[in-house]
Amino acid sequence: MIKSVLIIGPGSIDGLGMEIAKVFGNKGFKILTLSRNVEKLQKFKDSLAKENIHNAYWVSDIKNKQAVNQCLAEIIVLHDIELVVFNVSVRQPDDIVELSSEELLSSLETNATSVQNFINPLVPHLKKNSGAIITTGGGLGINPDYHKATLSIDKSVLRLITFLLHDQLQSVGVFVGTITVSATIKRNTQSDPAKIAPLYWEMFLNRKNKELLFEG
Repeated sequence: MIKSVLIIGPGSIDGLGMEIAKVFGNKGFKILTLSRNVEKLQKFKDSLAKENIHNAYWVSDIKNKQAVNQCLAEIIVLHDIELVVFNVSVRQPDDIVELSSEELLSSLETNATSVQNFINPLVPHLKKNSGAIITTGGGLGINPDYHKATLSIDKSVLRLITFLLHDQLQSVGVFVGTITVSATIKRNTQSDPAKIAPLYWEMFLNRKNKELLFEG
């Protein structure tokens, strides 16, 4: 099988997920994407095809554990995954005073704790390949901002989950780390996604640091 990268939450065709896909695709990896937005997935697929990068996608709500398990069961049979990139970042209301506990938990599940739906099904597969998991973190997870309350909380929890997984899974040969983007990602700036994406290759290749910081 061709070695593959699974990107969970690939985003738009002009975002970070696309640049990560190009970095690995141009190094011979097949790109697999998973999201609930079929329209975005199709645009992503078509854009990669124009770059002659082999790719395929699956549609699933990442918060639905049963649906995720069904997708992963099919993916694992068809593809040899060496890297999983958790690149989910959905904006939610940001007024910490007005936020309900339900809104807070919903945001947290989407942007952080849903990563757990992928761990148990994928770790045995990744162990065979000495594979890796890389999450997309944010500077708000280190320095929170009440103007961006939910994202601050979500990125903080995702960072902690990543560190805990790193410490536990290194003993079985699976590397886990996070790229912490402490900048607003925007095209044609110092924080262009094309400048951030190579860090994922660096981390995947070197497996030394559980966190790499991009400050723009």
